[in-house]
Amino acid sequence: MADFEFKAVNRTMLEDIRIIERYCFYPYLYRSTRYFARKILAGNFVAVYIEQTCAGYISLTRHRSFLEISDLAVDIRFRRLHVATAMLEWAIRRCIYLHVAKLRLVVDEENECAVKLYTKFGFSFLRSRKNYYGLRNGLVMVLRIR
Repeated sequence: MADFEFKAVNRTMLEDIRIIERYCFYPYLYRSTRYFARKILAGNFVAVYIEQTCAGYISLTRHRSFLEISDLAVDIRFRRLHVATAMLEWAIRRCIYLHVAKLRLVVDEENECAVKLYTKFGFSFLRSRKNYYGLRNGLVMVLRIR
């Protein structure tokens, strides 16, 4: 397994993030530079590097009683190397550090691999969001910490 290096994202890393975003997200989910700037300032935004190449990134949004995974993407060249698993473990550690009892996310119901990964991690289905991804529904999943 490759060695993962977690780095707090800064403005100079945005081009690495943009490359991954281009392949992982649908065109209508394009994130503006302002969106990423807000995430960077919040401090819950990290990128995973393997041999000095950005392999993926994750950002969390803090709500009153839970953290939400607002973005999680893995470069297609680094899939099946447990990058997403490492980022989910980081998110869980972040919840524990911030004394938050729940981690929540929304996933495309047609993304079977992601749904399977989240289920393996212990996430459970909470509800469905109609047309969350354009014409496709999103599944709201939650993981209770502790």
